[in-house]
Amino acid sequence: MQCQGFVQVDSQFHIGGAVSNVSVYGGPMSDLPITIFQGNNKWWVMIHNKAVGYFPVALFTNLYVADQVSWGGATIAIDAPSPPMGSGYFPDGNLYHSCYFKNIAFKNGTTSPNFGPDKLSIQEFTDSPKCYGVEYYEKTKYGSDDYTLLFGGPGGNECT
Repeated sequence: MQCQGFVQVDSQFHIGGAVSNVSVYGGPMSDLPITIFQGNNKWWVMIHNKAVGYFPVALFTNLYVADQVSWGGATIAIDAPSPPMGSGYFPDGNLYHSCYFKNIAFKNGTTSPNFGPDKLSIQEFTDSPKCYGVEYYEKTKYGSDDYTLLFGGPGGNECT
């Protein structure tokens, strides 16, 4: 990871690195639970409930009054067609067909429980709608997977 200030404390996962255990379209699914929280003057990054590393709290002076949070994906290709994102398929409302973030939650700085964003506060955005899509569901048909963002697509030559 090329981010000044990040302190890696575990070598099993690398922020920004490739994920080896991936889901299969319409087949077995693989989850990668990620948590970011503030504790002991550090912003900790946890994967599978294991501390991967942290950012010193001094690097982020405005996180206590943040008014935006973002989730999503990105691809890059130089002088080549845009690569697939996620499963390589557009989101279609089926959790088993797309890349996803599920059970999205955040705290509002108090001791209140975590909560997910309501549909009215969400802005779904893609800069290449011919190649990638995004859908947000406050409630899903899967019951326990509320606050879910599906995203991805095939990529290709016509991405702008």
